[in-house]
Amino acid sequence: MGRYCKYLTRLVHFTILMLLAVPTYAQTGNEFPEITTEIAEELAMRMEEDGATTLMLESLQELIDDPVMINSGDEEELSRLFFLTDYQVKSLINYTNTTGEIISHYEIASIPGFDRTIAEMMIPCVTLERGVNNEQKKRRRAEILTNIVFKPGERDSSLLGSNIKELTKIKVVANKIETGTTIEKDAGESFVPKGKFRPDFFSGYISYTGTGIIKRVIIGDYSAKFGQGCNINTNFSTSLSTSSSNMISGKNEIKPYRSTDENSFFRGVATQISAKNISATLLFSRNNIDATVTTDKETGKRYVSSLYTSGTHDSWTSLHKKDILVKTVIGANLEFNIRSFKIGATWSGTDFSIPFADRSGNMINRFDFSGERLSVYSIHYKATMGSIMAFGEISSNDFDNFALVQGATIRAADRLSLNILYRNYEPAFTTFNG
Repeated sequence: MGRYCKYLTRLVHFTILMLLAVPTYAQTGNEFPEITTEIAEELAMRMEEDGATTLMLESLQELIDDPVMINSGDEEELSRLFFLTDYQVKSLINYTNTTGEIISHYEIASIPGFDRTIAEMMIPCVTLERGVNNEQKKRRRAEILTNIVFKPGERDSSLLGSNIKELTKIKVVANKIETGTTIEKDAGESFVPKGKFRPDFFSGYISYTGTGIIKRVIIGDYSAKFGQGCNINTNFSTSLSTSSSNMISGKNEIKPYRSTDENSFFRGVATQISAKNISATLLFSRNNIDATVTTDKETGKRYVSSLYTSGTHDSWTSLHKKDILVKTVIGANLEFNIRSFKIGATWSGTDFSIPFADRSGNMINRFDFSGERLSVYSIHYKATMGSIMAFGEISSNDFDNFALVQGATIRAADRLSLNILYRNYEPAFTTFNG
């Protein structure tokens, strides 16, 4: 086993070195302005995930590589600008429909709902052309990011591995096909844990993005988000807060997973299809996640007492929790888009290989989930009425426990907005994917 692990480690390092030789394309004239980095950091502060700033900048880099056609008048295309509110997207569409094409990037600042700061942030992420730049689309490129962090000093002998933290991300894009790999080892972990056949965290995917009925197909690791996220939301997102100018959650989507959270993603296959005003998404996932498992002394049966979400496996205790629970998810989303009104329905079914312990007799844990199966149903909507945008979602566990999110944004003036938000979650409402 030890010989195999050494071989795998060498193979991974050799693959990384080989990819360094793949021709890459430098960015010319598309550098991040300082304001973009500042806003990415500000958005990241509202996220709980580690490395949020990096994720934001990676998403912005995707827009630089494939700029949004700002004069397209297409809501789906403009919604790729994830840092814009729904009001701003609608305002862009209305402006180009009534005034004509935007001929200068600096014209954006004069559009209702925009200012100079947002306009400067958008400059590297948009193009004024209506058509698709075929040469840009056909370009092949490979990207590799390696990050090594360590603290000088003596090694802690109680830990399983070295004090070096390693992160490697690889992405290859060729026309409509994209593939990527993420490899990570936290400080104190073994690169290939004993008894395992791969690095501590190894994630990969292959994705197809189309312009016809089939919008996207992903095989491997991916994230998904629908509605306000009460049912399914494994994307990065800022929290719902009335102090945020972008209070409304972003568009529905499935996308390749590039983060390093070892438990918050789907692993399987997902597809998104769309025809006119109707879109549908189907997903299947089977992933091993970390958990603390106990055995009943009387019956000998195993139960999940809690999920282990830190992702760190630097001791034998934490290593025994790694990938011990198999989580299977089947989900579907159907959405209708009727002018200024969107309505959709989402269902997700989650099955665990080991049941959760019934702790209803404990006053503190009486609302905790027990069993091995959970179904969540939800209905969500967004509506625009002039300067008012309303949104909401209602979700339920097997039509028993409910969660409600309802809000509105009122644009009183170009630089003045009023946010209203109401949330009500019943104590026993549970979702493992939202």
